Amino acid sequence: MFARAYLPALGLALSLLGAGVSGYLTVEHGRGASPLCAFGQGCAVVAQSAYASLWGVPTAAFGLLMYLKVSVLYGVLLFSPPPFEVQRAFRWATLAIVLAGFGVSAWLAYVQLYVLNAVCIWCASSEAIVTLLLAVAVADLWRARGRYLARGSAAGGTGASPRPLAPDRTSPCRRAGHRGELPTAPSRGPDQPI
Repeated sequence: MFARAYLPALGLALSLLGAGVSGYLTVEHGRGASPLCAFGQGCAVVAQSAYASLWGVPTAAFGLLMYLKVSVLYGVLLFSPPPFEVQRAFRWATLAIVLAGFGVSAWLAYVQLYVLNAVCIWCASSEAIVTLLLAVAVADLWRARGRYLARGSAAGGTGASPRPLAPDRTSPCRRAGHRGELPTAPSRGPDQPI
């Protein structure tokens, strides 16, 4: 079980960590306070900028929503695995959500570095977490890909090796299930024609 579940478990742990970071930033924004910053005043500069909210909603709240969605998807995969095709859809949905979050995080990192000239350590940690989540989501989908292909070909579906359309051209020995033995001809009596 552990060998198959370590990537979803890692994804769940990272998404819960990201939810904690985004939740803290959302609460601090709602209070009107700047988050605690270990290095300089970067967190205060970023928190008070025009990029700290979108349509009146804290930017961190969108990150919190993303992390919670990914937590639910990985949690279901781990603790209550759905049918095979639903697992496949969950993995693709996780990748899509994390990829969108990665894109937004990359843009916000650009804004911090080149527009605001200030770096918030909390924002940078969220950007690192979403980058790791992207790597986990890709690795999990890639690892599960082999099972999807094998299952599709075993069921006669669209797997890696579909059923051949040509007739079976294997030797009679292999078709009969023999292992190295040649098939024997039926015995004939002396009065039967050849």
